[in-house]
Amino acid sequence: MKSIILSISILCTLNGISQENNHPFPKDSVAVVNNWNKRSYILAEGFWEKNYNLVIAQIGLAEFEKVKKYSHRNNLPCAMQLFCEDKDGSKIKNGDSLNSKLGKLNLYKIASFPGYNKYGEFTKEFTILRVPYERNKDWDKSIVWDTVYFIVPSQYVEIL
Repeated sequence: MKSIILSISILCTLNGISQENNHPFPKDSVAVVNNWNKRSYILAEGFWEKNYNLVIAQIGLAEFEKVKKYSHRNNLPCAMQLFCEDKDGSKIKNGDSLNSKLGKLNLYKIASFPGYNKYGEFTKEFTILRVPYERNKDWDKSIVWDTVYFIVPSQYVEIL
């Protein structure tokens, strides 16, 4: 009986690991963005509805929840935004140098999905990019983050 329970437990664990790593792209598909001006900071209500299952199939539910939270401008470090408020509340405009600076981030494509307008019509393909702090420690030594995500139209993303 113990061996049956142990076997079931091992199979469930392996199945969970398999689902979490079920990416259609290599685990760390290194990417570059050709036009940072096209990144999304605020996603319209219902943005994820049509692609919920498609995105979860690619990255798993846990990472999908992180993408929803850490791709919003309110959760991006100020240094990654064009306009933001510093810790002391002063307004900051990062300006033209921002795109050049963002181009130095180590980015990883983790998913892609079709985008639709409010009428249900296809508009363009989107790519989700993961930006882990561990691989970007030297990008800006004055800030620390865990992982942030960018949603960018796929036409502006190149896999290296």
